[in-house]
Amino acid sequence: MTVPRTVRNRLEVSSFLPASMLSSLLALFALPLAFAAQPQPFPPSASYTCTLTTTNSSSLCPLCTFEGQHHYSTDANMGFVQWVYGPIADPADRVNFMDVFHSNDDKMLMVQDIHSKPLCIDIPYPDPIFNKTWAADAVDEGHVWFEGRLTRKFSNTFPYFIQGEVAVSDYYEDVFTNLPVAFVNVFATLLYKDDFAAVEPDANVFTAVEELHCVAPPPGFVKRV
Repeated sequence: MTVPRTVRNRLEVSSFLPASMLSSLLALFALPLAFAAQPQPFPPSASYTCTLTTTNSSSLCPLCTFEGQHHYSTDANMGFVQWVYGPIADPADRVNFMDVFHSNDDKMLMVQDIHSKPLCIDIPYPDPIFNKTWAADAVDEGHVWFEGRLTRKFSNTFPYFIQGEVAVSDYYEDVFTNLPVAFVNVFATLLYKDDFAAVEPDANVFTAVEELHCVAPPPGFVKRV
C-alpha cells in the first residue's frame, strides 16, 4: 500500500515533533479564528467636521443632509454639535442650529436659527451623551472600501457620541490611522471627514454659547432635531 505524499508529510511532522510542541503550533494557528479583530477604543476627546445623511426612515428629518463641526470631551462630559441642514432635494433650503451638552449639569444649550438670529434655549437633558459600551458586541466583518477609504468594518455597534436617532450600526475604521470613518444605520450615515483630530477641545468651545443669555424653553416646546 502506498501512502499519499501529503499524508506521509503529516506523519513525518507528527513523528518528528514532540506532542507538546505540536499542540502549541496547532493552538497558534487557531488564534486568528479564536480572537476576531475588535474596533480600536473610540477617541475620548475629539474635534472634527462631519456629514449626516438621513434615510426615509428618519422621523426627525427624513431625506435630509447635515454638515458641520463637532467637538466632545469624555473627561469633561461635554459635547458640541453644530449643523447646517435641510432637505436633500432642496440645497437652497438650509437652517443653522447648535447643541451644546453640559452633562454634569444635566442640561443642553440649543441655539436655533430664527430668521438668521440666534435664540439660545436652556433645556434639561439628563440623558448620557457617551455610550462607553458602544462596541461591546462588535462583529468583525473584514476589510472594505468606504467612501474611497480602506477600512475595517464592524457590525453590531452603536455611535459613541450619542445624538439624534440611535440604532444598531455598522462602524467603519480607517486601516492606516485607526480613526473613525463612519457609522451607518437604518436612520442615517454619519461620515467623519479627514480632519478628525483626537485632541482635547478648548474649553471655550463648550462655554462661549452662554454669552447668548439662554432662556428656559417656552410652553409646549418640542425639540425636533
